[in-house]
Amino acid sequence: MKKTCVRFECEFSSLVIRLTVAALMFSIMSVSAETNALYQAQSDCINWRFGMYIHFNMNTFYPGWGEARRDPKTFAPTNVDCGQWARAAVSAKMKFGVLVTKHHDGFCLWPSNQTPPRSYAHYTVKESAYPYDIVKMYVDSFRVYKLQPGLYFSMWDASCGILGCYATPATVRAEWAADSAYVMGQLTELMTNYGEIP
Repeated sequence: MKKTCVRFECEFSSLVIRLTVAALMFSIMSVSAETNALYQAQSDCINWRFGMYIHFNMNTFYPGWGEARRDPKTFAPTNVDCGQWARAAVSAKMKFGVLVTKHHDGFCLWPSNQTPPRSYAHYTVKESAYPYDIVKMYVDSFRVYKLQPGLYFSMWDASCGILGCYATPATVRAEWAADSAYVMGQLTELMTNYGEIP
């Protein structure tokens, strides 16, 4: 009886060890696959080498930057031609662009449907004198010219009191749920409404 128990324990221990090793190998392979995919994406971006950073927003019509809650009707461009931006990039042999979709002042170049925290009003192109989705125009134009369309998004949003890197632990704790839901909602819009963004 004792020999059978010992043999069973050894076989059971051996099975546990084999299953543990198999599980570890599977997780290493999964992490390795994710790491390889990330490495490949980073390598692709590095190979683009030269691109355009487009900072066109509310501050185009005001001196300075970061001041919040300017009248959205002031955003009134008369001839937005994202195709011209793309053609300029192509003529300079650029491979990509990065559009500032929202800078620290909080003005969005797309008609965000997210409700700002703390009862602030929407602050997007939808409320401006130019109520068109500039992010879509940009992404579509850059794709036509075979350029990679990148997006910049500021989490600091002075238009509704999201302090970003200027927050203190006390303000972060008090406002975290509403602020993070708003920011994540806007990021989700940007990452799902415009196709694949590198």
